[in-house]
Amino acid sequence: MRRSYFISKILENTDFTDNHWLWTGYISEGYGKLWDPARREMRYVHILSHLFFIGDIPEGFQVDHDCRIRHCFRPECLEAVTQGENIRRQFEAKFGHRVIDGVKTCKKGHQLTGFNAIPKTRGKYKWFDCRKCHNRNALERYHGRIEEW
Repeated sequence: MRRSYFISKILENTDFTDNHWLWTGYISEGYGKLWDPARREMRYVHILSHLFFIGDIPEGFQVDHDCRIRHCFRPECLEAVTQGENIRRQFEAKFGHRVIDGVKTCKKGHQLTGFNAIPKTRGKYKWFDCRKCHNRNALERYHGRIEEW
């Protein structure tokens, strides 16, 4: 694909915000796609953005969105990672586990150690839920919204 064609399509189909370039053209499964007349096929906009603005994608790597917004293609939000790292990041974003100073925490910052860690599994994936957040959610379901604690 020619760079001039790609840039003209970017200007036509993008909502530029302070932190993201959001594709407003054709979107499939959350990812922006663009017709490439040279290859006669649809191509992912975030991959084209990586190729044009950052460089080649190493063999065996995928383009990951650090911002977790699939139709964002801003070069600062993209990184080439292995498939395993990409899956780990998706899992971390979905279940909210972070590692701070070597200790896993939930989205609220509670440490996932000892009694506070509830082991969970789904297929081959294993993770820990936060007991404090779990109990709070159960109270909210039973009593309605409760004050911050």
